Amino acid sequence: MQSEHRTSVLERADVQAVQIYDTVVVGAGAAGIGAGTVLSEQGIDFAILEASNRVGGRAFTDDTSLAVPWDHGCHWFHDAENNPLVAWADALGVRYEKQTRIDHFAYWRDGAFCTPDLLRAARAATMGTYEAIDAAARTGRDAPLEDFIDRETFWSEGVRAVLRTVAGQEPRLVSSLSFGGGDGDGGDWPLIDGYGTLFEKMARDLPIHLSCPVDQIEEKETGVVLRAAGARFYARTAILTPSTNVLASGALGLSKGPAKDVVDQLHVAPCGAYEKVAYCVPELPGEVRGKLFCMIDPGHGKPAFDVELIDGEQPLLLVHVSGDVASELAAEGKDALNAFTDNLLRLAFGQKFLDSVSGRAATSWTSNHWIQGSYSNPRPGMFQAYQNVLAQRTGRIKFAGEAFSRTAPSTAHGAFQSGCEAAKSCLRLIEGD
Repeated sequence: MQSEHRTSVLERADVQAVQIYDTVVVGAGAAGIGAGTVLSEQGIDFAILEASNRVGGRAFTDDTSLAVPWDHGCHWFHDAENNPLVAWADALGVRYEKQTRIDHFAYWRDGAFCTPDLLRAARAATMGTYEAIDAAARTGRDAPLEDFIDRETFWSEGVRAVLRTVAGQEPRLVSSLSFGGGDGDGGDWPLIDGYGTLFEKMARDLPIHLSCPVDQIEEKETGVVLRAAGARFYARTAILTPSTNVLASGALGLSKGPAKDVVDQLHVAPCGAYEKVAYCVPELPGEVRGKLFCMIDPGHGKPAFDVELIDGEQPLLLVHVSGDVASELAAEGKDALNAFTDNLLRLAFGQKFLDSVSGRAATSWTSNHWIQGSYSNPRPGMFQAYQNVLAQRTGRIKFAGEAFSRTAPSTAHGAFQSGCEAAKSCLRLIEGD
């Protein structure tokens, strides 16, 4: 292609001061890396601008805060048998575990661990709720997930906790149409080496500029001009991959146009609040040994929370805190979050267990300026509005990320696939110029 065409939107005096590409990708998370793999395979001249000092976005494997690495964000290959990232893990030597979930959870409620009979009742209540949500989705009913919880059962808080954890926010704030059908039936496999580790390896040869936050984007007739970290970039097409909360915050400085129109409507599908606190312990408590999860339900109408159990040479407990409590604790700071999860573990396992903890670390997704939350879900009654947003044409600026995945929303592989699709859209535009 001729440079005359590529720089036609720029003042001639500015050409030497601008970095010029066919495509600029904003964000080096799952979607940005997905876009980068497609653009690289096609030999396109492109750059990925990442605001933070690392790649991966909401996939981050922390190997410094504790004695063993742990995932702050996504950790599971959802719909694993159909997940395209499994092949990447195989090719790059990133380990995962093929799990079959049988008798995999414990449940502590109001002073005692539940018997096997009660556990079966709890599972039945949870699966019944899922089935009711799926049935409603098939009829097109757009209602809050909260409507499908039987509030009169012994397990209502546990069921609410499961929905809250899977959705990343309170069930009353999530549309049943976005939730119905789940992520597919291909199983959930944890990444032993970490999801962040996988994306780091996938991104290794991509042209990524770290600590390069974009704060101004202007779409012209034949290209896009971006400002990032004091530098100017020109591209024939651009792909924006930040979270819906970051996009809606106005941080990217989008000028008026079809892309800005999409961003102005993203309040229909905000990111929730979801934090984890990880504990290193000498051994897992006997009551939960051999399990994958333990629900801690204080009873008396107080919210329940899920604890992930990772056994091994250095066992870990990960307390998952999402929804309203996560929002409140994030506003108070990590000390408040740590104190809350300490008290939760003390309820189920006692002070002696808590005294045995050798290390503890917490996430900070809600207060992270470049993320601002967990993952997105359309609000109740807003699902069709959300679909309309996804269908809008946005010219030379494309969007990608878990929020823009039609097939696997709220997942890492959905984000990755959406990045691949956005890159293909950009290729078609470039070929048509």
